Amino acid sequence: MLLAEATEAPSVAASCKLSEGEWLSYYDEQEVADPAKLDIDHMVPLAEAWDSK
Repeated sequence: MLLAEATEAPSVAASCKLSEGEWLSYYDEQEVADPAKLDIDHMVPLAEAWDSK
């Protein structure tokens, strides 16, 4: 997801570590240049969550 959503493509090093990319926050429109400062949430539709109980 970090590769697909980057506004500037990051470099990918060993162990898939990313550096030198740039991302735009959808929530506050801030640019983020450090991938370590990003969190990815996994969204599950409500119906699927209830069905998997």
